[in-house]
Amino acid sequence: RFHLEDGPAFIDATLSFAHPANDLADGDVRLHVNSNQIQLGRLNVIKQSEPTLEGVAQLTADVAGKLRKNAAPLFSTLNANVRATGVSVNKQNLGDLTATASTQGNTVDFNLTSDLAHSNIKGSGSVQLTPTYPVNARLTFANVTYRGLSPFLSTAPPPPLDASVEGQVSISGPATDTAQLHATLELTKLEAHSMPPSKVGPQSRIRLDLKNSG
Repeated sequence: RFHLEDGPAFIDATLSFAHPANDLADGDVRLHVNSNQIQLGRLNVIKQSEPTLEGVAQLTADVAGKLRKNAAPLFSTLNANVRATGVSVNKQNLGDLTATASTQGNTVDFNLTSDLAHSNIKGSGSVQLTPTYPVNARLTFANVTYRGLSPFLSTAPPPPLDASVEGQVSISGPATDTAQLHATLELTKLEAHSMPPSKVGPQSRIRLDLKNSG
Protein backbone atom coordinates (compact mmCIF):
# COMPACT_ATOMS: atom_id res chain seq x y z
CA ARG A 1 0.00 0.00 0.00
CA PHE A 2 1.15 3.51 -0.87
CA HIS A 3 -0.04 6.65 0.90
CA LEU A 4 1.05 10.17 -0.06
CA GLU A 5 0.10 13.27 1.90
CA ASP A 6 0.72 16.96 1.32
CA GLY A 7 -1.10 18.94 3.96
CA PRO A 8 -4.77 17.88 3.90
CA ALA A 9 -4.45 16.33 0.43
CA PHE A 10 -3.80 12.62 0.05
CA ILE A 11 -3.51 9.90 -2.58
CA ASP A 12 -3.92 6.24 -1.63
CA ALA A 13 -2.84 3.33 -3.82
CA THR A 14 -3.05 -0.41 -3.26
CA LEU A 15 -1.29 -2.96 -5.43
CA SER A 16 -1.60 -6.73 -5.47
CA PHE A 17 0.46 -9.13 -7.56
CA ALA A 18 -0.20 -12.88 -7.67
CA HIS A 19 2.52 -14.77 -9.53
CA PRO A 20 4.08 -18.23 -9.76
CA ALA A 21 6.89 -18.97 -7.35
CA ASN A 22 10.20 -17.42 -8.39
CA ASP A 23 8.61 -15.90 -11.49
CA LEU A 24 7.91 -12.18 -11.56
CA ALA A 25 7.39 -12.02 -15.33
CA ASP A 26 3.94 -13.64 -15.22
CA GLY A 27 1.03 -13.02 -12.93
CA ASP A 28 -2.13 -11.10 -12.15
CA VAL A 29 -1.91 -7.46 -11.13
CA ARG A 30 -4.57 -5.25 -9.57
CA LEU A 31 -4.19 -1.55 -8.76
CA HIS A 32 -6.58 0.82 -7.00
CA VAL A 33 -5.91 4.56 -6.65
CA ASN A 34 -8.05 7.20 -5.02
CA SER A 35 -7.67 10.69 -3.63
CA ASN A 36 -9.68 13.20 -1.68
CA GLN A 37 -10.55 16.61 -3.10
CA ILE A 38 -7.12 18.12 -3.59
CA GLN A 39 -6.77 21.89 -3.39
CA LEU A 40 -4.14 22.45 -6.06
CA GLY A 41 -2.99 25.78 -4.68
CA ARG A 42 -2.04 24.16 -1.36
CA LEU A 43 0.32 21.57 -2.85
CA ASN A 44 3.98 22.39 -2.26
CA VAL A 45 4.94 21.26 -5.75
CA ILE A 46 2.37 23.66 -7.23
CA LYS A 47 3.45 26.50 -4.97
CA GLN A 48 7.00 26.11 -6.23
CA SER A 49 6.28 25.60 -9.94
CA GLU A 50 3.07 27.60 -10.56
CA PRO A 51 2.11 29.58 -7.43
CA THR A 52 -0.90 31.28 -9.06
CA LEU A 53 -2.60 27.99 -10.03
CA GLU A 54 -5.78 27.20 -8.10
CA GLY A 55 -8.54 24.62 -8.37
CA VAL A 56 -9.77 21.30 -7.02
CA ALA A 57 -8.80 17.90 -8.41
CA GLN A 58 -9.92 14.38 -7.52
CA LEU A 59 -9.20 10.97 -9.02
CA THR A 60 -10.14 7.32 -8.69
CA ALA A 61 -8.85 4.44 -10.77
CA ASP A 62 -9.07 0.65 -10.85
CA VAL A 63 -6.79 -1.35 -13.12
CA ALA A 64 -6.45 -5.11 -13.48
CA GLY A 65 -4.41 -7.16 -15.89
CA LYS A 66 -2.04 -10.01 -16.50
CA LEU A 67 1.70 -9.79 -16.98
CA ARG A 68 2.93 -12.10 -19.72
CA LYS A 69 6.51 -13.15 -20.26
CA ASN A 70 7.90 -11.82 -23.56
CA ALA A 71 4.59 -10.12 -24.37
CA ALA A 72 2.78 -6.90 -23.59
CA PRO A 73 0.56 -6.91 -20.49
CA LEU A 74 -3.06 -7.88 -21.14
CA PHE A 75 -5.45 -5.60 -19.26
CA SER A 76 -8.86 -6.86 -18.21
CA THR A 77 -10.21 -3.81 -16.36
CA LEU A 78 -9.69 -0.07 -16.64
CA ASN A 79 -12.03 2.20 -14.73
CA ALA A 80 -11.10 5.80 -13.94
CA ASN A 81 -12.62 9.13 -13.06
CA VAL A 82 -10.57 12.34 -13.06
CA ARG A 83 -12.10 15.74 -12.29
CA ALA A 84 -10.60 19.20 -12.08
CA THR A 85 -12.93 22.05 -11.20
CA GLY A 86 -12.54 25.77 -10.68
CA VAL A 87 -9.11 25.85 -12.31
CA SER A 88 -7.65 29.35 -12.38
CA VAL A 89 -4.33 31.05 -13.02
CA ASN A 90 -3.57 34.55 -11.75
CA LYS A 91 -7.17 34.61 -10.43
CA GLN A 92 -8.49 34.15 -13.98
CA ASN A 93 -11.11 31.43 -14.02
CA LEU A 94 -10.22 28.86 -16.69
CA GLY A 95 -12.91 26.20 -16.22
CA ASP A 96 -13.28 22.49 -15.54
CA LEU A 97 -12.21 19.11 -16.90
CA THR A 98 -13.73 15.64 -16.52
CA ALA A 99 -12.28 12.41 -17.90
CA THR A 100 -13.78 8.95 -17.38
CA ALA A 101 -13.12 5.38 -18.44
CA SER A 102 -15.36 2.39 -17.78
CA THR A 103 -15.03 -1.29 -18.65
CA GLN A 104 -17.91 -3.35 -20.03
CA GLY A 105 -16.85 -6.87 -20.96
CA ASN A 106 -13.67 -6.51 -22.99
CA THR A 107 -14.39 -2.91 -24.05
CA VAL A 108 -13.28 0.28 -22.32
CA ASP A 109 -15.35 3.34 -23.14
CA PHE A 110 -13.78 6.70 -22.37
CA ASN A 111 -15.00 10.28 -22.41
CA LEU A 112 -13.46 13.70 -21.97
CA THR A 113 -15.27 16.99 -21.43
CA SER A 114 -13.53 20.29 -20.79
CA ASP A 115 -14.12 24.01 -20.96
CA LEU A 116 -10.60 24.88 -19.83
CA ALA A 117 -9.38 28.18 -21.22
CA HIS A 118 -13.00 28.94 -22.19
CA SER A 119 -12.85 26.30 -24.90
CA ASN A 120 -15.31 23.52 -25.72
CA ILE A 121 -13.50 20.19 -25.90
CA LYS A 122 -15.25 16.82 -26.09
CA GLY A 123 -13.73 13.44 -26.67
CA SER A 124 -15.10 9.92 -26.73
CA GLY A 125 -14.06 6.52 -27.89
CA SER A 126 -13.38 2.93 -26.99
CA VAL A 127 -10.55 0.44 -26.86
CA GLN A 128 -10.83 -3.33 -27.00
CA LEU A 129 -8.99 -5.24 -24.28
CA THR A 130 -7.37 -7.68 -26.68
CA PRO A 131 -3.62 -8.15 -27.37
CA THR A 132 -3.45 -5.40 -30.03
CA TYR A 133 -5.81 -2.98 -28.19
CA PRO A 134 -7.82 -1.70 -31.19
CA VAL A 135 -8.88 1.89 -30.49
CA ASN A 136 -11.49 4.13 -32.08
CA ALA A 137 -11.61 7.69 -30.74
CA ARG A 138 -12.69 11.18 -31.71
CA LEU A 139 -11.91 14.56 -30.17
CA THR A 140 -13.67 17.78 -31.15
CA PHE A 141 -12.49 21.22 -30.12
CA ALA A 142 -14.04 24.66 -30.50
CA ASN A 143 -13.28 28.16 -29.27
CA VAL A 144 -9.65 27.29 -28.59
CA THR A 145 -8.06 30.73 -28.51
CA TYR A 146 -4.64 32.17 -27.89
CA ARG A 147 -6.10 34.64 -25.39
CA GLY A 148 -7.74 31.80 -23.50
CA LEU A 149 -4.53 29.78 -23.37
CA SER A 150 -2.25 32.72 -22.58
CA PRO A 151 -2.54 32.36 -18.76
CA PHE A 152 -1.01 28.88 -19.14
CA LEU A 153 1.80 30.21 -21.33
CA SER A 154 2.96 33.31 -19.48
CA THR A 155 2.12 35.53 -16.53
CA ALA A 156 2.82 38.62 -18.67
CA PRO A 157 -0.08 40.43 -20.37
CA PRO A 158 -0.79 38.85 -23.76
CA PRO A 159 0.18 40.76 -26.92
CA PRO A 160 -2.55 42.66 -28.81
CA LEU A 161 -3.58 39.75 -31.01
CA ASP A 162 -5.75 36.67 -30.82
CA ALA A 163 -6.18 33.45 -32.75
CA SER A 164 -8.81 30.73 -32.61
CA VAL A 165 -9.15 27.25 -34.03
CA GLU A 166 -11.91 24.67 -34.28
CA GLY A 167 -11.89 21.14 -35.63
CA GLN A 168 -11.63 17.50 -34.76
CA VAL A 169 -9.12 14.67 -34.45
CA SER A 170 -9.97 11.02 -35.01
CA ILE A 171 -7.82 7.94 -34.53
CA SER A 172 -8.39 4.26 -35.17
CA GLY A 173 -6.36 1.09 -35.34
CA PRO A 174 -4.23 -1.12 -33.07
CA ALA A 175 -2.69 0.89 -30.25
CA THR A 176 0.23 -1.53 -30.02
CA ASP A 177 1.26 -0.94 -33.64
CA THR A 178 1.65 2.76 -34.36
CA ALA A 179 2.46 2.03 -38.02
CA GLN A 180 -1.08 0.70 -38.43
CA LEU A 181 -2.80 3.54 -36.61
CA HIS A 182 -4.87 5.88 -38.77
CA ALA A 183 -5.31 9.45 -37.61
CA THR A 184 -6.96 12.45 -39.23
CA LEU A 185 -7.00 16.12 -38.29
CA GLU A 186 -9.70 18.37 -39.71
CA LEU A 187 -9.73 22.11 -39.08
CA THR A 188 -13.10 23.69 -39.69
CA LYS A 189 -12.09 27.17 -38.56
CA LEU A 190 -8.78 29.01 -38.31
CA GLU A 191 -8.80 32.68 -37.49
CA ALA A 192 -6.27 35.26 -36.33
CA HIS A 193 -6.71 38.99 -35.81
CA SER A 194 -5.25 41.92 -33.94
CA MET A 195 -6.91 43.22 -30.80
CA PRO A 196 -7.89 46.84 -30.16
CA PRO A 197 -4.72 48.75 -29.22
CA SER A 198 -4.15 49.68 -25.60
CA LYS A 199 -4.62 53.31 -24.67
CA VAL A 200 -1.47 53.16 -22.57
CA GLY A 201 2.02 53.09 -24.10
CA PRO A 202 3.06 53.02 -27.75
CA GLN A 203 0.28 52.28 -30.20
CA SER A 204 0.67 49.26 -32.47
CA ARG A 205 0.44 49.89 -36.21
CA ILE A 206 -0.06 46.21 -37.03
CA ARG A 207 -3.49 45.14 -38.29
CA LEU A 208 -4.01 41.44 -38.83
CA ASP A 209 -7.11 39.59 -40.02
CA LEU A 210 -6.86 35.97 -41.16
CA LYS A 211 -9.85 33.67 -41.46
CA ASN A 212 -10.56 30.21 -42.80
CA SER A 213 -13.98 28.66 -42.30
CA GLY A 214 -15.55 25.59 -43.84
